Amino acid sequence: MSAKYPFPTLALRDWPHEGKAGDLDAFYGNPRGNGGASPAWENENLVYVTPPWVMRDGGQQVTKIRINKKCAESLERILQAVWDYVGHDQAAIDKAHLSEWGGSYNYRANVNSPSSLSLHAYGAAFDIAPDENPNGRAWADNGEMLPRWFIDACLAEGWCWGGDFNGTKDAMHFQATYNAHADAPVPQQQPISLPEVTVQPPTQVTVIPPTAADGDVLDRIRQFLLKETGILQDIETLKQGIVQDVQKRIADFERMLPAPPVVRSGTETQTLPTSQPTLQLPRPAEPALQWITGITATVFGGAADPNKSAYDEHEITDAEMGCALPFHFKGDRPHVYVRGPKGIIAVPPVDVGPWYDGRPGWPADPWWETKTRPRAESDPRTNGAGIDLTPAAARVIGIDGKGRVDVAIVSSSQKPTEETMPTPTTANVPVISPFQSKINWTQVVGIAASALALFSGGKMNLDASTQTTIVFVIQAVTQVATILFRTFGTSSVTPQSLPPK
Repeated sequence: MSAKYPFPTLALRDWPHEGKAGDLDAFYGNPRGNGGASPAWENENLVYVTPPWVMRDGGQQVTKIRINKKCAESLERILQAVWDYVGHDQAAIDKAHLSEWGGSYNYRANVNSPSSLSLHAYGAAFDIAPDENPNGRAWADNGEMLPRWFIDACLAEGWCWGGDFNGTKDAMHFQATYNAHADAPVPQQQPISLPEVTVQPPTQVTVIPPTAADGDVLDRIRQFLLKETGILQDIETLKQGIVQDVQKRIADFERMLPAPPVVRSGTETQTLPTSQPTLQLPRPAEPALQWITGITATVFGGAADPNKSAYDEHEITDAEMGCALPFHFKGDRPHVYVRGPKGIIAVPPVDVGPWYDGRPGWPADPWWETKTRPRAESDPRTNGAGIDLTPAAARVIGIDGKGRVDVAIVSSSQKPTEETMPTPTTANVPVISPFQSKINWTQVVGIAASALALFSGGKMNLDASTQTTIVFVIQAVTQVATILFRTFGTSSVTPQSLPPK
């Protein structure tokens, strides 16, 4: 059967012959160690390939495929060509069972010939859709076994397909070895080799050491450039501009500080020291909420666990107040009240999860509506969590990584009224202030330091006064950066006061 699905981006490769003695070891290296695989060979020859579509192996998501470095790029091209062929449609991949991964590197004997190593032991083979394409069953174009277009994509790179084996058929299996079968695709256009270029050796040049007279000429040229091109004036203008800008920013900052309160006592007037006001997080009244107790909560998002929201694709930050529930809400999302060791917060759902997020094999689990326990608690594949909290939300209620919380979920139209709210609790939440997000003061100081290194030490013939001024500018910028970080680095905020995403 000739290939029906050409892939112009793919081209036949030269792979080793499985039946030629020593050819596999010469090409892929010898993986044999003392009683098993050689760790040194593994470290030297195995790399990881990231699949372009969602794959799973036994219910666990496959994010990296371990493969021999000699065939890694070829496998990447095959997977990308297939992904492009289906128009980046995960549903088409799932329908063809190509999201069911069967494994790649595995140091073991050949299942059909136990006296020899499997190509999996070389990291030069992979299995896919194993349930629909079991070892020993001849391939048929029946809509259940592998689609012909996927097989042709592998054959276009010269891979050998188990469905072509002369002995026991193994339709799930592909290996990067020489394929002599007639149904391999017609070779694609190979890249034209680069023409050979003869490189002439460099001509020997005799360098004459400079004399004192030469040094004088060079110094006069330097002085001329500094004077006639206006560089010195430009530096002076830049210096004055930096100083004025720093002074203006200091003055603006001082105007932003609140005036200290004044207390009059008799004829004396006392100025009390200022202190930052502590904003408060409202605590909902417990009688107005129906709590579901003992729910396992874990922490997600932020710098330690980068995640994007399933609702609007924004990056979930360390400062964001939110949660994730295993159900994708349509329209308005509810208010989620979470009670932990240190208090209660009200946060919106910003992501879907944990675990049961609507993927195949992981259906949504609105446990708060079904009045049942979270499905993750009885699923051995999970860590038992029924809710995820952002780092900021977890800190407020006292959850460090993982812990037990009580949860109450209220629709957006049934939010408890202010009359039902008791005395609020207080919490400090680190947030990213505009001074941190818009101005990287570390970079400002670095730029100023680089300017000092460039314009000092005699490199640009600056006088002592100019150098002193530049040092002053660096010190002023550093002081302003320190004040801003100390003042705005941590604020006490309510969830309602956080900036919208």
